[in-house]
Amino acid sequence: MIFADTSSKVQTPEGMRSEMRLNRWPQETALSAEELTPDHAIAARGDLTEENPSPSGAVDAKVTSSCLVKRLWCDAVSGTTTDDQTPFRWTDASGKDLYLGQPHDGQHDLWNFACCRCC
Repeated sequence: MIFADTSSKVQTPEGMRSEMRLNRWPQETALSAEELTPDHAIAARGDLTEENPSPSGAVDAKVTSSCLVKRLWCDAVSGTTTDDQTPFRWTDASGKDLYLGQPHDGQHDLWNFACCRCC
């Protein structure tokens, strides 16, 4: 339903990357009240759920086009959506682990990465 509502506006690979990272919760207009949760967005975010948050959801986006395919390139970004939401964190401001029992050794605490073009 969200794609049906927004995809006609996508005209470029950059626009598609933004579409793939879309999470407008709680302002999403394409979902019913029952469906309106942060983990029902295109870029789901279980950590934003108020009841029983979890470190689950969209963690990256990769988009290509016919021009980029010819060069074996894509636009890619790692990390949760940050356009409309705060970046994902494993810990709170005091350093306390927010998701006890969830392994994340070696991962960044804050998932806020810039986009890159890769080949």
